[in-house]
Amino acid sequence: MLRNEARIVDRPQQSTVASHAVAIVVLYLCGGAATLVGAFGWCGGSACGGRPGVPPPSGTGSPAARPDGGRAEGRGYGGAPRRHLTSTVLKVHRILSRALTIAVRRNKLTRNVATLVEAPSAASTEIEPLSREEARNILDVAGTRRNGARWSVALALGIRQGEALGLRWQYVDLETGVIRAWFQIQRTEWQHGCADPHKCGEKWHRWPCKKKCRDHGHNPGCEEDCKKQGHTCFKRTCLKDCTSHADRCPKRTGGGIVFRQRKGKSKLTLQCPPELLALLKAHRKRQAADRLKAGDRWEDHDLVFATRYGGPIKRTEDWKVWKTILKQAGVRDVRVHDARHTAATLLIEQGVNIRVVQEVLGHTRVTTTERYAHVSTPLMRDAGERLASALWGKS
Repeated sequence: MLRNEARIVDRPQQSTVASHAVAIVVLYLCGGAATLVGAFGWCGGSACGGRPGVPPPSGTGSPAARPDGGRAEGRGYGGAPRRHLTSTVLKVHRILSRALTIAVRRNKLTRNVATLVEAPSAASTEIEPLSREEARNILDVAGTRRNGARWSVALALGIRQGEALGLRWQYVDLETGVIRAWFQIQRTEWQHGCADPHKCGEKWHRWPCKKKCRDHGHNPGCEEDCKKQGHTCFKRTCLKDCTSHADRCPKRTGGGIVFRQRKGKSKLTLQCPPELLALLKAHRKRQAADRLKAGDRWEDHDLVFATRYGGPIKRTEDWKVWKTILKQAGVRDVRVHDARHTAATLLIEQGVNIRVVQEVLGHTRVTTTERYAHVSTPLMRDAGERLASALWGKS
């Protein structure tokens, strides 16, 4: 089964950072510091959808050549148009700085030019947790669905999406209620193991259509917004020398399911509430029935929350289920991660000490946890009532 493809990674690999360093060193040697800073100002990282090595538009100039560091009015970081969020640019800067630091340490460069650019400060986003009534409505709807305990775990323990989907039974003690959320599940990309990757994926290449395409067309009964496969032209096409589709390669290597250590406090141990423990016990019995029904098609990953055949749940599918539950419960549209914010806020509303909340969420710094303190309306109301009693109440 696919269990052989799952593996545990204790620490992130340095090869990714090293590869970034090599690419940036080449960019630096070819174009100099101005090209590097210009490309960074244009947010050339792949995560931003830009193109590394492409300088910013003409007229923007290099930050090193501008007295204001490229922060002209109407312009973003590096003098480029404001296209990306400040947090995205900050992440790109951290990756570049880290990669160049490694390059300097390995005597590939003499200095880290990323330190010449002032990194933007990350703007803190406003936290909008669910109310107690909204959380209960969600739990009522989730209880009628398969894997409904998944959302009870999210709201009661406050673990992240990857940690919940990567939770395994060997780390859940159904007797004592101790849950060790030590890992998060991730999918790594497959690599071609064949000699000709382009030819290997020939069957799945998506080539651009002609202006008057005759290969794709709607049926007479199709709706106006029909998006069925084969009825519309491809929006995302392959490059001429495409070497993708490694997941289809018969000799594929390096991909599959990986259990990586969670962010922050890696050894996060939580105490499961009695009500949630009962839900998990009932959930395991239903999962055992699914396993008997699946037979040889069952994929044994020991996952607490899995598909009908034991496989890992994709994040996109998990997101779709969450949105459906919100709609059925009549709750406003919020992110999956807001369930974690809700757990933190509800703990603070119940008078739990901020240090205890920090341990529950697994935050490394208490300043991260303190972000939830100001959004607790009931506590603010109680504080206002006490102050009013002190000023205008009877002594």
